[in-house]
Amino acid sequence: MLFMIPPIDKMDPAVLNNLVKCTQLSLSSNCIEKMVNLPNMRNLEILSLARNNIKKIGGLDEIGTDWQFRSESKAALALLQPNRKAG
Repeated sequence: MLFMIPPIDKMDPAVLNNLVKCTQLSLSSNCIEKMVNLPNMRNLEILSLARNNIKKIGGLDEIGTDWQFRSESKAALALLQPNRKAG
C-alpha cells in the first residue's frame, strides 16, 4: 500500500481486521493521522507507519507480543506507548 494515489488518510479497521493472516503491513508514505485498534491481526510481525501524520500510536497491545515497529525517525519512537519496545 505504498504511494497510493490518492494517499490513504485513515486506517479502516473494518478492512484491516479482515487481514487475519497478514504478517507484514506497510502503510508508509500516506496521510494517516490516527492509529486504530487491530485486534484481529494477531499474526502481524512487522508494522510500518513511517512518513505519516500520526500524533500518537496506541492500541498495539491487542495485536500481540511478537511484532516490530519500524520507523525512519527515532523521534517517532517517543509516540509509542511506554510499555512497548521498538525493533
